[in-house]
Parts: sequence; structure tokens; C-alpha cells
Amino acid sequence: MILPSNNTKLDAFGEYVDCIIDGTKEIIDFQNYGQMIQASRQVFI
Repeated sequence: MILPSNNTKLDAFGEYVDCIIDGTKEIIDFQNYGQMIQASRQVFI
């Protein structure tokens, strides 16, 4: 799970504390872009 550094609700993800990556905006944007490309392929191909 990638969460932005300024996330103030980390307590909501307490059960995932071992799986949380402190994500920079660039990492989150890169991940979102990859998901968008994959979703686009599933819909339009």
C-alpha cells in the first residue's frame, strides 16, 4: 500500500502497518499512470 507522506489517517490503516510505503508524489503518480494504462487496455482491447 502506497500512501502519501502527508496522510493524516494512518490509524485507519493500522492492520496494514507492515505493508505501508511512504510514497512521494512521483511514486504515486507513476503507480496511478500504470493502473490507468492497464485499465485502458482491458476496456479498449
